Amino acid sequence: MKKLLALCLALLVVCGVFAACNDNLHKEITKDAGEDTTGSTAAPAKATALTALLSTPSQAAVWEEIAQSYQKETGVKLRVTTVSSDTYPSALSKQLKGDDAPVIFEWIRTAKDDSLRDAMTDLKGTGFASFLSDTALALRSGDKVQAVPVDVSVFGILYNEALTDRYFALKDKGTSYSSMAEINSFEKLSRLAEDLQKHKADLGIDGAFAAPAYKGKDGSVWQQEIANAAVYAEAKRSDGALDDLAAFLKDTFDFTYSDNVKGLLDLTAKNADADAKTLKNRTAADARNSFRQGKAVFLLDGTDASEALFSDGSTLKAQQVKLLPLYLGADGEETGGLSVRVERALAVNDKADADRKQAAVDFLEWLFSSEQGKRFVFEKLRLRAPLTSFADDERVSDPLTRTALATLGKNGRESVPEVLDRFLPVEGMERVSDYLLSYLRGERGWDDLMRDMRERWKQMWKDGTDLMEN
Repeated sequence: MKKLLALCLALLVVCGVFAACNDNLHKEITKDAGEDTTGSTAAPAKATALTALLSTPSQAAVWEEIAQSYQKETGVKLRVTTVSSDTYPSALSKQLKGDDAPVIFEWIRTAKDDSLRDAMTDLKGTGFASFLSDTALALRSGDKVQAVPVDVSVFGILYNEALTDRYFALKDKGTSYSSMAEINSFEKLSRLAEDLQKHKADLGIDGAFAAPAYKGKDGSVWQQEIANAAVYAEAKRSDGALDDLAAFLKDTFDFTYSDNVKGLLDLTAKNADADAKTLKNRTAADARNSFRQGKAVFLLDGTDASEALFSDGSTLKAQQVKLLPLYLGADGEETGGLSVRVERALAVNDKADADRKQAAVDFLEWLFSSEQGKRFVFEKLRLRAPLTSFADDERVSDPLTRTALATLGKNGRESVPEVLDRFLPVEGMERVSDYLLSYLRGERGWDDLMRDMRERWKQMWKDGTDLMEN
């Protein structure tokens, strides 16, 4: 009886296998005959190879290591091509039109060709996009998330907490503030800075602010960030402006916060460690050195200053340096955050087939969330990723960057993204620096300067000339 039962079971298995094979053979025959199989519920085949075009030739060896590691773990091959950042925009534009277009590519600050955004698939709803610590930083088109930032620099008002704590302990201070947590607006910052200046002898400082550079590239960096904060504040007030910045800047922008910019300039100049008349030759190195030696409480700068601030000879300790937003007195600034410049973001080619799109997202999620992937990111690629998938000890070792990244998106504060960089040439901002310096030195009135700026702005959009072209 047992033998008979075993024989029956064996026959059933054989029949089942034969039926399955026959069914598969039937499907292949009918498919070859032109049968429509688009309604099939079978799972689609997964992509087994990916391509990427990136702008970091110096890291080609690291990307090869990443590719080998990922293939070993998943079986998916990754071929990464790198070209210099100078030629990357044109190389990317050309390759996206070819038959072997990359599935993964970068958006970088020097790529000002907005047509590249047409090639970006919508990453909204993916785990990769959900890692962003502040959704305001995503590269968007309407409701679509076109690229996710993976390397940023952060800008604001740096302050030395050891000095502010010393001030708060003064018995004769002229404000009621007891901690920097209370400073959340330009009005409060002004009161604090002015009283710090009055007590500079008690605190052993030369001024509340380290007077920033105003000349050339040194001056254009921080002044562009202040201008950006003012433009972003105005754009937020205008419906649809953030969805079409070019149209807003060309047709609607009206320098609404120009007097607010003047207010911050006046505050930093009148409560600085140097007289305004001596600022012509001031450099970023001068300002950073004053701050790192404890001679100034505030410094208008960003995470790129970290190496200079903590190098040999500095009196600063890593935990002492904190950041405030660029307060201008704009609407709603009490809940505003730090200014963030996206250096590079990663996108997926919208023209790739569905399997390769999904494979690309899977790889990006692995790279920026798995233990092994994240180690590549912060130890070897040295990316300053504004992503919640990284713990504080999984970020680059630079203390100022760690502090900045840890604050993004926290306590309901919305970061101020870069909105001007795609539209204003560096040379134009350098000339703006010269204009502002002439105002601070008393050589030109603010109203006269702004009248000229408005006229030049309109002319720039009308005929495509430089903002400050002679």
